[in-house]
Amino acid sequence: MLLATEGVTGVPAQLMTGRAAVAQVPPEQIRDWLTPVVSPIDGIVQALRLCGFVPRWDPLAGPLKEKCDMFRQLHSKTSGAPMLCGPLDRGQLWDRHENRYFAAGGHLVLVLGLDDTDAVTFHDPEGLPFARRSLCSLLDTLTDVGGLVSIEGRVATPTREEMLLSGLQRVAMLRQQYFGHPWMSGPGLRGLVAAIAGRAPMGSKREVLWAGLSARGRAATGLAELSAKVRAEPMLCISLRALALTSATALHALRRDDAKGIADAISEMARWEDELDHVFVRPLGQTEDPHLPPKWEMIDSDNR
Repeated sequence: MLLATEGVTGVPAQLMTGRAAVAQVPPEQIRDWLTPVVSPIDGIVQALRLCGFVPRWDPLAGPLKEKCDMFRQLHSKTSGAPMLCGPLDRGQLWDRHENRYFAAGGHLVLVLGLDDTDAVTFHDPEGLPFARRSLCSLLDTLTDVGGLVSIEGRVATPTREEMLLSGLQRVAMLRQQYFGHPWMSGPGLRGLVAAIAGRAPMGSKREVLWAGLSARGRAATGLAELSAKVRAEPMLCISLRALALTSATALHALRRDDAKGIADAISEMARWEDELDHVFVRPLGQTEDPHLPPKWEMIDSDNR
């Protein structure tokens, strides 16, 4: 949302933030099963940097009155430029009962203005382009780690192709960073199979798993589409598409409460996550040093 206000379009947010790179499965934190290891704010700040901007992150902490005072100061300092506000509690924001489970992460809105009556106009990605709330009611829904992200300037103007390549390099570096971690990617999924222990998940576990499998499938699909545009090993696209397919298979088994089908599909997902690790460690164009970031080249879309 913030990139669009600066005229940057056609750059997938999930790719640039790195949140599609690695999913975590911490055994003692069920709510975080199959959630991105990169936090929403860290991902946004990094994405802005990859696009050549200088991001500013201002946490809003303390009593509600202090949060509101700081918001007004920052809004004035930026001359009313758009800012991202969040993470927010979306259920509290819209005063509704959440009848679906939303995996840990963050709901952010794009602040468009603050008037003399302390009313905030903002864009909500859930489908409300010009929502309005009082400043206090908006910030009352802010989570403990919430705040404002703004842009202070721009130091570079990379092309769309250069931004996509930077995003893919970030994905690869995150895969390398968490390679072999017992809670991440393939090992984490195998731990999830063990945690399920041959029983179809019920209650909150079922909701967590449904949200996480859906999100992982969408992330793999998005990365597969982008991998078709870069000169990388064919196994990258194959592995991503297979990961998306097996996540759908796991969802189908979960819908039927098929414990064996769930375990088999998640085990297959783990195999494809392992394959992704191998591809990202030494993609085509990589130097002999496996710790260096990959060097992809864009494929001319007219000649693919």
